[in-house]
Amino acid sequence: MDLNLSGKKFFVTGVASGIGHATAELLIRAGAEVVGADRAELSKPLPLAAFHHLDLSDPALIDRAVAAAGDGYDALINVAGVSSLASTDMQFRVNFLGTRHLTLAMVPRLKAQSAVFNVASSTAVRWEQHLDRFTPLVETKSFEEGLQWLKANPQESPISYAWSKEALIIWTMKTALEWIGTGRRLNALSPGLTYTPMHAEFVQAHGEALLKKDAERTGDAGRAEDVAKALVLLQHDYAAWWNAANINVDGGFSASVLLAKENFGDV
Repeated sequence: MDLNLSGKKFFVTGVASGIGHATAELLIRAGAEVVGADRAELSKPLPLAAFHHLDLSDPALIDRAVAAAGDGYDALINVAGVSSLASTDMQFRVNFLGTRHLTLAMVPRLKAQSAVFNVASSTAVRWEQHLDRFTPLVETKSFEEGLQWLKANPQESPISYAWSKEALIIWTMKTALEWIGTGRRLNALSPGLTYTPMHAEFVQAHGEALLKKDAERTGDAGRAEDVAKALVLLQHDYAAWWNAANINVDGGFSASVLLAKENFGDV
């Protein structure tokens, strides 16, 4: 397979470190032009075409970043997010509402034939069981309306991170179906436990024993490059029929949970 992406332009969030940084690096190696965005500064050098400060918790700041981003993009890759160490409010603001707001704001800046990939999480493995729970949130029309729904329907829980990613997966699939015929495709990609700077935050939030158990399901946690390679492969023309999907890149974690019929991530 020829992974020459010369002539293609990507907007990638979360490029400061981890999966976002690895994805941007691989895209650039394949010849693509990459515009990156993050709330933090780059942890190590990256030859981006441009870098924009992006705070997904605030729609006004999102709009400012989008206005500076230009247009002509072949794909938007939403990697940026916060861990379960953040407050429940911040998890939903960033992982769902902010990602949704950015995606919709970027649509006019995407080419006629283009793609969007939202990085979710394999902790959201039971998203289908929670369709009724989160569809009302997904169907809110704005960032502020979403906040109002969350205020009326508190989601405080040790697994609220997973829930924020479930909402993202559900929205991704529903919106992808609405986009059919537009030339744009939309998918979610759910990584398993991955060694990134965010890994330490999950250990702090949930304890080393739980993270070790999750890593043992697949032999070990993955690396940022493992997930990034999947994201880059999906940019190839061969992936053009991939749409409205949640793609697990987790070394078998989701299968381990579902086939064992465990209560992981359930209410």
